Amino acid sequence: MPALFLADVRGFRVLPDLRDSLHKTFARTIVEHVPATAIVASVSHDLGKTVSDTLDLYGAEPSFKPILDQLNQGLGLVGGADAAFGWLGDTAIVVNDADGTPEGGIIAAATDKEAPGRLITALKTFLALGGGDSGITIREETYNGTTITILDVGDLSKMAGGGMEMLALPLSGHLEIAVAVTDDIVVIGSGAGFVKHVLDTEPSTSLASTDGYKKLAGKAGTGTGATYVALDSIREMYEKAFANEDPAAYKTYQSDIEPYLEPFDSLFVGSSIDGDLGKSVVIISVQ
Repeated sequence: MPALFLADVRGFRVLPDLRDSLHKTFARTIVEHVPATAIVASVSHDLGKTVSDTLDLYGAEPSFKPILDQLNQGLGLVGGADAAFGWLGDTAIVVNDADGTPEGGIIAAATDKEAPGRLITALKTFLALGGGDSGITIREETYNGTTITILDVGDLSKMAGGGMEMLALPLSGHLEIAVAVTDDIVVIGSGAGFVKHVLDTEPSTSLASTDGYKKLAGKAGTGTGATYVALDSIREMYEKAFANEDPAAYKTYQSDIEPYLEPFDSLFVGSSIDGDLGKSVVIISVQ
């Protein structure tokens, strides 16, 4: 029987200019679109407005102006910040376990039902007018009546020299970003596979329907945001990769480290706003 450890953290002050964006409670229905196999799900209310308000707030700071000017210049290619993400309502940022392979993306309710379609059209137009010179292409496929638009970025290793080397990351692999729009949600994922898994998810097969999530969410109560982490599933994925890559070192891990990690089942962090103070409830479930 899992045991729960709960911590109630209060006291971080919310900037007045962001208070209205953060104060409302997110709709738990967005979690009904998250696959039950998700290992991370971070849900927030009205994400687009929160991000826009944050950019406006820091845009007035001279030290941030050069960075934000570059960001706005890039966003201008698709119609500006509002066109790019201002329409994001309640949003779940998800990492999913697809048979041992991680995949991820964003699941969002749109505050403007037409905005996602306009964004896709803007991307197509940009590529048609010369953006394709970078090697990025767009294609479409249909899945159970829903059109999935796939942005094919290509081989990440060939992007070095375009500023990516500044990240000092060993980029490799083929990157695709897939987008689908339904009457209820917009899905943006790390490939068509993630999008299809979300489209296949119903309330009865979602993360929201699982006993573990329901119990933790019930303990945390309603709020402006929530983050769920399946610690046991992440550990198992890591151990499988570790065992294949370095069997000798994995044996040491099994004896010296695994026994201390194995009891931890999941983590849940619920956030809310009380006046001008933020509150977080942290729950750790152990076996």
